[in-house]
Amino acid sequence: MREPNGSRQSVIRFENPDGLDPDSLYIRSSSSDYDGLHYTTHAAGPFMSDDDSDDNVLIFDITAYLETHHSVERRALSFAVTW
Repeated sequence: MREPNGSRQSVIRFENPDGLDPDSLYIRSSSSDYDGLHYTTHAAGPFMSDDDSDDNVLIFDITAYLETHHSVERRALSFAVTW
């Protein structure tokens, strides 16, 4: 997940045409978390926000999520958003 200039992407934009509440979403990661657990589920709400310019887009702060739930050694993330 890199920007065209080669920098790392710190957010992911999700289309949200159904207006899902970010607090109803979860991140299910196959990558092990700080405790070494695979396939754990964490609330996505604290890391999601609405895009002020587009009501149909949610912004996921992947950097904040990774720093909260995954150690530096385990920052390769494979995940799904669920509700």
